[in-house]
Amino acid sequence: MAAAAPADLAQIFIRTEPFDQMSSELRSRLLSQASSKRFLEGEQLFPENQPPEDVCILLQGKVCIFADLPGEKDAVFLEELGPGACVGWNSALSGTVGLRALATTDALGLLVAAPAFLEMARYDPVLKEAIFKKPSKGEVWHAVAAEIERRKLGVGSLRQIVEKLVDDCVARDWPEDEVSIEVDKDRIWVVSGGEGVSPGARWKDDTGVLWARLIGLPAERLGRALVVNRAGPARESLRSPRISSVSSVKKKDTAPKTSDSSELAAVKAQKVSTPKWRGLLRMATVGIFALLFLLVAAAFWAQKQPAMESVSIRGTLVFSGESRNINAVFDGTLIELGIHPGQRIERGATIAVIRPIFDEARAKELVEARNQALTQAEFCNGVILGRPVKWTGIPASLVELAREHAALVGELRVLNAIQRGGGNMADLSVEERKRVETYFSTLRENRLDRASSASRDIEARREDLREAEDALREAQSELRVQSEAYSQLRAQKNDDAREEYSVAQRAVATLKRGVNQRQEVVNRIRKEITAMNVSKEPMKKIEPQKTDAFETTNAALASIEKQLKNQSIEQRQIASENEKTLAQMRADNAPRIIQAAQRGLIVETKPIPAGTFVRSDTFLGRLVTRQSWQVQCRSAQVALLQHRQAMTLLVSGSDGSTMRLPEIFDMAPEVASKNQTMLRLQASRDTWRDGAPVRIEATVQAGTLMDRLLAKNDVMR
Repeated sequence: MAAAAPADLAQIFIRTEPFDQMSSELRSRLLSQASSKRFLEGEQLFPENQPPEDVCILLQGKVCIFADLPGEKDAVFLEELGPGACVGWNSALSGTVGLRALATTDALGLLVAAPAFLEMARYDPVLKEAIFKKPSKGEVWHAVAAEIERRKLGVGSLRQIVEKLVDDCVARDWPEDEVSIEVDKDRIWVVSGGEGVSPGARWKDDTGVLWARLIGLPAERLGRALVVNRAGPARESLRSPRISSVSSVKKKDTAPKTSDSSELAAVKAQKVSTPKWRGLLRMATVGIFALLFLLVAAAFWAQKQPAMESVSIRGTLVFSGESRNINAVFDGTLIELGIHPGQRIERGATIAVIRPIFDEARAKELVEARNQALTQAEFCNGVILGRPVKWTGIPASLVELAREHAALVGELRVLNAIQRGGGNMADLSVEERKRVETYFSTLRENRLDRASSASRDIEARREDLREAEDALREAQSELRVQSEAYSQLRAQKNDDAREEYSVAQRAVATLKRGVNQRQEVVNRIRKEITAMNVSKEPMKKIEPQKTDAFETTNAALASIEKQLKNQSIEQRQIASENEKTLAQMRADNAPRIIQAAQRGLIVETKPIPAGTFVRSDTFLGRLVTRQSWQVQCRSAQVALLQHRQAMTLLVSGSDGSTMRLPEIFDMAPEVASKNQTMLRLQASRDTWRDGAPVRIEATVQAGTLMDRLLAKNDVMR
């Protein structure tokens, strides 16, 4: 059987209740210990003659559970399970045989070793709540049967007892629920399974027990059910014997005779004289009313009680398979055709091997595109690193970026040489060296021009200096003359001298200010001449020059390199995508295997030799499937069967042996005629043949006990 892909299986498992509520760690551990298996419709999940070794976690499909239970001749239908159910855990726990799990549809399950699953379910709160908390009907059945065996009782119907008790039973784990088990004294605790215990035994003590699962049966209800369903003698034999007439019983008169009043004597006489027939009449009346009440109650009870009977329906096996064409499915070259007429194949068998078409042109385009992208990426990296690159086959946009990058790098070298003052120009090209030399030559010429202009200005300023110095000397001479006159007048004491002294004092002050002004003019002109002398000196060494062009060029170069890096990354991504597409094409070109979807018989093949090119609709052969069977019946008893009811199919083999198969009643939509009914079967065997006689056995409800009684009376009349 082909298992589901791990990713798909994990997704289905995670979405299935109750496992979607488990912790991711426990769910992953459970999934790591499981193996997937698919079951066909009608296939049994476990062998019948041994306890299940695995527990099946149902993920898809439906499964019906039958079991061979004590007191029942045929397998008993217990329940129908769907996705999320765990099949076989209770039988694996108790070690009982006879479990029949039948897939009613195609199903997908996870098989987990029973000890590992039971250990995890015992401690995980999610699994314990969903699986372990409520006892199954099979567990209750075995527990009640073991209790009846211990009491050595005979019961009429074990099925009725279980149906009455199953809803009131509980399941507990020892030692986890030890306190609850000790407190609940109103239950009979029976072992269902565990380590160090015997299934079916009564729970007594924990000597030598590692752990145990116990089923708690309600003691009072179990006792009443055993009494009601107890098998014993006929009801008439249990009636009490008729009591003799009161007239035959004589009582001794022990009352003492006294001489009381006459009234008391009259009363005694009246009692003695009462006739006996009135007492008998009274008793008869009461008995009649009691009998009528019992008859009415019995009739009401009989009307409510279903009358069950076993039916045996004869029929004929009818094959309803189909013939299917086997086509190539793929366009490509046929490598192998592994079928021949008359061959029986199983589901999943290899029918043919085909190599799909490989698009050589597309592959060539991908290789060229990948190589071109890698070339462009290497070109961009080479331009950035300054390595020699080939321009052949490079797009014009990248070539333009490379040229602009080279121009900016050259401009940056020129600017660096200018900043260094023109020293060490060995790494410059001839053109770049000329640009640097031209720059500095122009700079020298400008300096010389400024020096010549400064010399001319110096001569003009020197004339101004001489004129200023002459004016200064004249002012100083006049100041000396006035100062001497001022000194003479200061020595005189008359009034006229005083007046002249004041005038002379003012004149001296004015002359001093004029001298100071002329001295400032002389000093300023001298400074200007000194500055002009410095600027006119020829340039001996050119200092490094800093310009804004350097920063602008550096920023433009960084922008170009960023564009080249992005182009390199983009081209490498394109090359990687083309490489992945090419690898996928080569993987898709691997040989494809065509497998059988259903088992069956190959009745025809087309002789196609290996190496032939085939289309997806090319006919390879024809397969007749042997999966669907029906039973054709001509019995009115079929009308008594209920939909989805459990029944047993008896098929006679070619060697005379009889095979008993549990089945679910399912009416087929095809009806041959008004008097024929077609029943759809879930089981299928390769040994079956069309038209083989079969028999269906089932228990049906044929009215009530009152209907049976009335029908019997009609026959007697």
